[in-house]
Amino acid sequence: MRKMEMGFFFILFFLIINSAYSKPIFLGDSITYQVAISYKKDRPVDAKYLVGSGLKNQLDFNWVDYAKTLKIRHYDCVYLVLGTNDFISKHEIFDYRNKAIHLIRELKKQNNYIVWVLPPTIREIKKNLMLGNTREAIQLAASAEQIATIDMRDALGQHYIGSLNGQAIRTNDGIHITEYGADLFVRLLSI
Repeated sequence: MRKMEMGFFFILFFLIINSAYSKPIFLGDSITYQVAISYKKDRPVDAKYLVGSGLKNQLDFNWVDYAKTLKIRHYDCVYLVLGTNDFISKHEIFDYRNKAIHLIRELKKQNNYIVWVLPPTIREIKKNLMLGNTREAIQLAASAEQIATIDMRDALGQHYIGSLNGQAIRTNDGIHITEYGADLFVRLLSI
């Protein structure tokens, strides 16, 4: 009987420890916050984000250096929500792709299940066109590193719209997403 009790407690301990890490982590810019809040409505999640951050200008914050400090081995999935602040021209695609590859490789040292969330459209037309280059660079990096991407535009629209079904999906700044917009996107993650 004693062995059975010990076995039961071992299994219970293992399940408790495992459930603490049976969740994804979202890493990224300010879009990450609302997505993580919506995700947390149904499932546990962790998130680390920095407003205004990206890969293009790493003078204030370097995501690759930060990735070296993260402990992400036990997460089910690492969702990268980066790119919305990185407006690049056609001739910057290769350089941005290399920065993205560098970040992916650093994260892969601890976790192979990485999904890069492609940025949504934004209201400002010129910046939105440049964001198309950013998406292309991310997709090239993801393909080279064999990680998945998911396009936020599949939930929020290929062209900028402020509301859907009579509810706002975007904030007044034309960049960020509302709770409802994040809920729509999180449903896409569940498919």
